[in-house]
Amino acid sequence: MAIGLSPALVMGYIDAIFVTKITDSFALTIPCNYNDLWLVPKMLELDSSLGAVSKTKKPFSAGAGLGARFITQKKGLSDSFYLEARASFKYEQMGFDIKGSPLDIEGMSIEPMLRLGWDWFWQSGFYMTLGGGIGYALYMKNKREIPKSVEDNIFLLALLPKGQDGIRWDLEWKLGVAF
Repeated sequence: MAIGLSPALVMGYIDAIFVTKITDSFALTIPCNYNDLWLVPKMLELDSSLGAVSKTKKPFSAGAGLGARFITQKKGLSDSFYLEARASFKYEQMGFDIKGSPLDIEGMSIEPMLRLGWDWFWQSGFYMTLGGGIGYALYMKNKREIPKSVEDNIFLLALLPKGQDGIRWDLEWKLGVAF
């Protein structure tokens, strides 16, 4: 069994994973995350062309999932390469009033993903995982109102949640403990 956290915790992003061995070649993973999206309101405030900006909904995203990890070394949870099929559920929201125009985003999605990576387990109990994956986001609920003044700013637009079906990629680096 192992629990890992992403070092991005200091940025308001909590990303954790729980891994438990079922057989020597198979493990279940339960990933979960919460992102405070604190950078979006700061960037909106810095853009003087937008004028007064007020928050109408707390900007955040949260998700959880379930993964089936196939371990190539067939030695259980040990230093090994893995292939994982994972499905995650995600909710995201944010709302601002910009010069009387709403910036309102709310969405729920299911994201199936195929991942590759490597796990390291030290005798001291230290655990590290490094991996990446590609998948597809399927939105079940999607509300997206963006004022023209924000649509014209490519940098601000890149910070906003995607809010639409499409290909997603993910990189993962977590540190933790194994017991």
